[in-house]
Amino acid sequence: MHSSQDMPVALVSGGGRGIGQAAAWRLASAGYAVAIVSRNIDELRTTAQNIPHALPIVADVSLPTSATVIINQVKDRWGRLDVLVNAAGVAPQMPIVQMSDADWRAVIDTNLSSVFYMLRAAWPLLQHSAAHPAGGKAVHNSGGVIVNLSSLAARDPFEGLGAYGAAKAAVNLLGLAAGREGAACGIRVHTLALGAVETTMLRKLLSVKQLPGDKTLSCEQVAEAIYQCINGPLAHSGGEIIYLHQGTL
Repeated sequence: MHSSQDMPVALVSGGGRGIGQAAAWRLASAGYAVAIVSRNIDELRTTAQNIPHALPIVADVSLPTSATVIINQVKDRWGRLDVLVNAAGVAPQMPIVQMSDADWRAVIDTNLSSVFYMLRAAWPLLQHSAAHPAGGKAVHNSGGVIVNLSSLAARDPFEGLGAYGAAKAAVNLLGLAAGREGAACGIRVHTLALGAVETTMLRKLLSVKQLPGDKTLSCEQVAEAIYQCINGPLAHSGGEIIYLHQGTL
């Protein structure tokens, strides 16, 4: 049994529900201490109940000042960070020409800018963990891993998701560039471009009649793919964009 001081540590944004929550639970089941970030304290408490070593953090990752505050809390608690999962996202459905400046900024800042802010702030800790695996040995092979969640909307968006698709296309490119930069210092960057996932966000856009449940991924399936990027067959895919949808499983 690991103490919280020699366990690998993961940080999951958007961890209050949906994919982020499932990812946090999957990592906890694999022996990780997990910091979870959300704007909703009640959702954070629900997620944290199933994580033995949890650090709930109330924050808005779309703000440039939040990332440093979040990373400092993780550093103060555990002194290390091995895995960063960027799962926060919003997807309002509206025509581009009807979007206000505030609508545009909310989509770009939550889906794209937050990935940049978190990646930049976490980089020194991830680099250190790549050189100093948890427990002094690479049991988990997890030191220095970033997993970004993108979307098939990056190349083929539903009607009304042009801004969301543009943000996710930029996430794909940012992950590619960060993966190349990270290779020299032992940081792997993976990007999962997801098809429809059974989440509250999806069902605000499409009804079950429009998109039956058997055509969607479950949050647990995505969480497993995230884990496979960190410690499984997908670990070799650093820098790549992995397209994941129901037909690929």
